[in-house]
Amino acid sequence: MGNNFRVEVCESREELQHRLRHALTATTKERLQMLYWIKTKAIATRQELSL
Repeated sequence: MGNNFRVEVCESREELQHRLRHALTATTKERLQMLYWIKTKAIATRQELSL
């Protein structure tokens, strides 16, 4: 059982996809991927995010 957390992502799904495709560094790609997963509700807990 993971901790639920609230994060509001202001960017649209399409904007995040665009930025992810054009990201240059691995760190940026990882951060954008996490935001995308939160936006699309693919993850709901911190534990899921850390796996």
